[in-house]
Amino acid sequence: MMNRTIVINDVEPAILSMRVPTGLELILGIKFLKQNKSPIDLATLLPQLVLLPRSSGGIFATDVTAVDGQLGFGKVQIPATALVDKIGYNLELYKRVPAIEPEDPPYPTGLLAKGALVLEGSSYQGYSPLAPIIVPVVTGPQGPQGEPGADSTVPGPVGPKGQRGSIWTTGVGDPVATGSEVEGDMYLDEGSGNVWRWSGGAWALGVF
Repeated sequence: MMNRTIVINDVEPAILSMRVPTGLELILGIKFLKQNKSPIDLATLLPQLVLLPRSSGGIFATDVTAVDGQLGFGKVQIPATALVDKIGYNLELYKRVPAIEPEDPPYPTGLLAKGALVLEGSSYQGYSPLAPIIVPVVTGPQGPQGEPGADSTVPGPVGPKGQRGSIWTTGVGDPVATGSEVEGDMYLDEGSGNVWRWSGGAWALGVF
């Protein structure tokens, strides 16, 4: 849990900035104080925190819930799914008043604090170039059965090896024919992520 103290200033918004790990839930405790350092009852503020993604646009707003409202202490819980913009967020903290109609949400009347939320760390999601992908597998024919031995306790000679089935290989760049390919062999270009298939005596890009 991260904690911040906001001293309410009637002239200009306070500063509210922080660094948090990427892709992890943030629980932020906020203490609201007057200029004389006495607490402000959260019932008189109805504060709301707003995150503005810098690269993707949009908005994420969440109420500051009272932990001990009369002592000016509240809490914000921001899910990990809302903290994914690698460029970061602008932060705005508003005070609000109840709406005239009881069923309507409170509406903002002033900006209490503003600043920036910067993400750090490397817990980004990663995706394989083969996910998701389904490719056929061609199995070579089975070799002939070896002749049984004269003595039933002694195994007969092993039959000749059957043709191998299709296989996956990888490398950087386009595949090069070696003469050992069989129908259905697959090749992944690790540089570009392109997938090739041996079909009809040649490598074909993206045909499977």
